[in-house]
Amino acid sequence: MLTSTSAASPLAGLSSFTLSSPSSAPSTDAFAQQLASALENDLGPNSNASSLQVNIQAMGSQISGGSQFLVTITKPNAAMTPPSTPPATASTTATSPAATPSPTPTPSATPPATEEDAYWAMQPPAVQALRNISDETERGDLAKQLADQGYTIDVPIMVWKWDPLTTMTIRQNSGYTWVPSGDQSNLPTCPNCELPGLPAYDPNHAPAGSIIVSTAFAKGLESTAPWGFTASS
Repeated sequence: MLTSTSAASPLAGLSSFTLSSPSSAPSTDAFAQQLASALENDLGPNSNASSLQVNIQAMGSQISGGSQFLVTITKPNAAMTPPSTPPATASTTATSPAATPSPTPTPSATPPATEEDAYWAMQPPAVQALRNISDETERGDLAKQLADQGYTIDVPIMVWKWDPLTTMTIRQNSGYTWVPSGDQSNLPTCPNCELPGLPAYDPNHAPAGSIIVSTAFAKGLESTAPWGFTASS
């Protein structure tokens, strides 16, 4: 849409047309209209002329009998239209998440040097405390407390301080596959023993909470065993 401040007829193509003139002489208006038409033809159909605004301002001329015009072509709201920003495109390159530093590895426990070390390393921490108590009475009291709490206590090894591998080997050689723990009743008989009125030892059915007879803990460390023990007095 093209308009004129001099009441000129609208012209197609240009969005708006304004004319500022010190006089409203019809000759000036006619010239301005002709100039606008010429500009429209020069810009051509590919100039997007419909979005342009032409301002023709008549100015005083230094030449006698002549006229001067100041022609300004602008795009409405051009200053207010922010430059288009290309839409962000999703990256097709997979990115790795920020590297998270790996926790410092905990140094592995020192491998047991003896079969006795290997045996105690298999026990719960609360039970392992028995190994470091030198007084047998105190050791027995703590063992009783642990047994009452549900821990499996092997009295000959943990309280009387018999060697683990030697003790387990003797049990195996005697036919035991299990022995009672500290909070269980003593065996009334032995393997392969038949005593009238007493239940026979059943090697195939270990009661819950009993101690399984095994030397697997000492594999590779058999040579470190003293192969003897001193019974508690």
